Amino acid sequence: MSTSPISVRLPKNANVILETLAGELHTTKTQLIKDAIMERIEDYLDAKTIDQIVAKNEPTLSHEELKHELGL
Repeated sequence: MSTSPISVRLPKNANVILETLAGELHTTKTQLIKDAIMERIEDYLDAKTIDQIVAKNEPTLSHEELKHELGL
């Protein structure tokens, strides 16, 4: 995967917390920031997908109904 550099300015206290967390997790600040960004993107895409499904207003099945329909 190709990467591009990006610069982020953080308040001092956030940077200190990030450094501490990176040390505790035995990782880098860069990796923590990458992970946080990717998690936020995934959350956004999940929410967008859910909104699209709900907007269709199609009938749904409960867990129990699905199990019964599948013969489980």
